[in-house]
Amino acid sequence: MKTNWNYPTTIWVGENRIQDLGLACKNLKIDKPLFVTDKDLINLKMVQDIILDLKKTHNHIQVFSNFSGNPIGENVEEGVGEFKKLGCDGVIAFGGGSGLDVGKAIAFMSGQSRPIWDFEDIGDYWKRADETNIAPIIAVPTTAGTGSETGRASAIINKQTGIKKIIFHPKFLPSIVILDPNLTLDLSPRLTAATGMDALAHNLEAFCAPGFHPMADGIAIEGMKLIKNSLIKAVKNGKDLNARAELLASASMGSTAFQKGLGAIHSLSHPINAQFNVHHGLSNAIFMPYVLTFNKEMIEKRIISICDYLELDKSFDSFLHWILELRKELNIPHKLSEINEVAKDLTKYHGMIWGGSSLNIYNDTPEIRRQINFMRECQKNIKNIFAICWGMQVAVTVAGGEVKKCPNGAHRGIAHDIEINENGLKHPLYKNKNKKFNTPAFNFDEVVKLPEGSTLLSSNPINKVMGINFNVGSTNIWGIQYHPEITYAKMISLIHFRRDRLLEKKAFIDQMEIDSHVKIIEDENKISNKDARMRELENWLNNLN
Repeated sequence: MKTNWNYPTTIWVGENRIQDLGLACKNLKIDKPLFVTDKDLINLKMVQDIILDLKKTHNHIQVFSNFSGNPIGENVEEGVGEFKKLGCDGVIAFGGGSGLDVGKAIAFMSGQSRPIWDFEDIGDYWKRADETNIAPIIAVPTTAGTGSETGRASAIINKQTGIKKIIFHPKFLPSIVILDPNLTLDLSPRLTAATGMDALAHNLEAFCAPGFHPMADGIAIEGMKLIKNSLIKAVKNGKDLNARAELLASASMGSTAFQKGLGAIHSLSHPINAQFNVHHGLSNAIFMPYVLTFNKEMIEKRIISICDYLELDKSFDSFLHWILELRKELNIPHKLSEINEVAKDLTKYHGMIWGGSSLNIYNDTPEIRRQINFMRECQKNIKNIFAICWGMQVAVTVAGGEVKKCPNGAHRGIAHDIEINENGLKHPLYKNKNKKFNTPAFNFDEVVKLPEGSTLLSSNPINKVMGINFNVGSTNIWGIQYHPEITYAKMISLIHFRRDRLLEKKAFIDQMEIDSHVKIIEDENKISNKDARMRELENWLNNLN
């Protein structure tokens, strides 16, 4: 089967479509392509044959392959240097996620004068780009996972900070994509499983992400269906062309759908990939059931709504059971510790930020026990912890404090009238902060007993403990019961996303009260200042130095 698609870009699909690579170059007026692939793929006979075949029509083809998985900014810089030195006029990004991401980034950065980190996917940073000289891109995936071939970004690690950054611009989207299942036939069962779970994570998180985007939802549901149909088939029989083709399609669909958003699976995976060089799809697969369980309250209805189409019993537990059984059949480890002794490496971190959650710390569940145990390890091994909202509640509990349901109400997207006390005014947490302020917050519980030796720094009418400082051994912990790192716009989205649950918990009386409350947050957003809102985070980071 051969077919052409035109959404979200030009996609040529089918067996042996790689033979049309020269035609793709001709269509895009690429005379001197830079063929970008990683150092493992470049030595394969399949790749050498493709390059030799392309030389029949494009004898000025050049190759860049000096990088491996989880690429760093220096890889892109070196590739841009080769692109310019050799006089290339387009990029063929070939391989798995790393090859595609590096190739796309080289094409983009070949026309820029600013450093790559200036185009991180934050706000409208992408508008900083000079769009006039971005080289055309042809993407040829050899794995069915990242879907980078239909993505408008590249994931690149900043070696100086050890953080994986998403570099974004609409013109990262390749002009032509070639989906040839023959190129994936020799992918090992292990990599087929890991990349397939990556594609599943993209489709699943896109579908569960808050917001109204029915096109993305539809694509994501069908992507999950294809993976359910074909992933185990391809792992068991790598030569099954139909299964391989369906997985390639599902990967492209996942990255198309996640324009709507991703979630905690990826938030957890990216630092693990950057720090421990764990395969991205594998870490996604490991985190998947934990994040599903963690987010059950928010996503249960969404998950149940697709069970019929996925031919599962209509319940959240049925969907979770499918994920667990799928991982088991694919020999995916159940815990991160089975592939990397992460906890043993905690001492290498100078600081850690622990953020929010919708859990209640006083409920005894396996997930909460896991988080408490990990916080205990962090308090033994990391010298500085910034514990935000849920993070503060976990840190306090581990240190001997106590958290209960707040009797004075809840913070529903905003905390009003937080007042810094005399101790707080002297503390570096609140340096250059107004003595009284409002800020984004979402919590129904509060600290009612401080750990021994704690210093109370701030309070408000709903929560007596809004800011604290305490030590556990040599570990210094700053804790706040609000979210300087989250925007008011995000809080409004959470209110709409959690609407039914909030009404059920009587956090709001009715829709009219929700609308009125949202208006209050919108008004606050109009007068808020980002730098002032994030001052505590800035102060904590400065305190590390």
